[in-house]
Amino acid sequence: MRAVSSRFAIIIALAAGVVLAAVACGSDPTATPRPTPTPRPTATAAPPTATPVPSDASGAMEPSTPTAEPMIDADALRQEMIALAQEQGGKLIVNNADFANKEYYPAFFESYPWLDVEGAAIGGGTAGTVTRVVQEVNAGKSTFDLLFFDETGAAALEAAGALEKPIRPLPHLADFRDIAVAFDGIFIGAWMNPRVQGVYNTDLVPREDVPTSWDDFLDPTFKEKYKGQILLSRISEEFPARLAWLFAEDGVWNWERAFEIVTAWSEMDPVFDTGYSTSQLTSRDRAMALYFPASRPARDAVQKGAPLGLIAFPEFPGTWRGFSIPRGAPNPAAAWLLLDYVTSPEGQRRYGEIRGSQLPGNTKAELGVLQEWGNAQGASWDNAKVIPAEESVTVNSPERLKKSEDFWFDLFGLSG
Repeated sequence: MRAVSSRFAIIIALAAGVVLAAVACGSDPTATPRPTPTPRPTATAAPPTATPVPSDASGAMEPSTPTAEPMIDADALRQEMIALAQEQGGKLIVNNADFANKEYYPAFFESYPWLDVEGAAIGGGTAGTVTRVVQEVNAGKSTFDLLFFDETGAAALEAAGALEKPIRPLPHLADFRDIAVAFDGIFIGAWMNPRVQGVYNTDLVPREDVPTSWDDFLDPTFKEKYKGQILLSRISEEFPARLAWLFAEDGVWNWERAFEIVTAWSEMDPVFDTGYSTSQLTSRDRAMALYFPASRPARDAVQKGAPLGLIAFPEFPGTWRGFSIPRGAPNPAAAWLLLDYVTSPEGQRRYGEIRGSQLPGNTKAELGVLQEWGNAQGASWDNAKVIPAEESVTVNSPERLKKSEDFWFDLFGLSG
């Protein structure tokens, strides 16, 4: 049997390993608290959560409603946080350089011209972020004030006790979808990433041939017509698991149907790419790239004149991009100010103007141009079925992901 190599399983193992190592060495895995204006809540590991159960016969999750929050004097809070951020040194370190770019977010920097924001990337992707943050928290020397990552990284760090809540409530969370905020406010899913069914070349695929349901992939005529013209990514080994969850009935994962869909793709003699590039759809005779985890690459290609469209029908899985604060962050007030901006309707829309096609978690936010393009073609909240961020640990368990990747690699004859 292949040893589990799923990226999520590795992330969980890294977090657990770092904590165990700290305990073995006799150190306290929780950083020493620093004096703050008000006590900060302690981040503790989340109890096991149940696998999400579809709410109706269609298998769709219940529509999200804005999170209920008490009335907050937002202006007074901001003034308090400005004073505290200046007292703490007027600096902010985030693990993503985009949020330090004054051209990307001019309104934020115009509001806080005195704030020195540094974007310092962490190598190694989510796994590298988890490892470094847990090590720093254990040593009581947190470098970062704010982390931007996905729900798998947040779940791993929360389980390791390495995250904490913002030091004050965030006013705009009152307008957020319930499923976007996890672990009692420790992770804020700012944007939902629509993992659409695919991207297609509009010059090679007539509109009437574009799949509009999962069953279309099982049609013999479709499979024969586009045999050898399908592009898949080698690193989509978690996709069977996402499908099994997507097709769940009464909380029971439907692995049989998931495997049926992926097997149909294998019968079309797909070509494999190393990532999620759209270049082969325009430079070669590739009609479709199936299971596309983000629509922005396609949107960027379209801006340059590429003949591409999205395959996005109900239902496709959605994942998160969001924020958390590491325990012991040196500048928590400055982190609050940036969180306040990126959760606002303006910050949510601005991200969709210049950086990503992910859909805003704030129900009052308008869409940016990148978001509008995908939304108009079906990459919308209405078509997405999203795993609540707090349940990602239970849903994306190592056992399930191993089952998924074993099937994927064995079916296509790939190496893990």
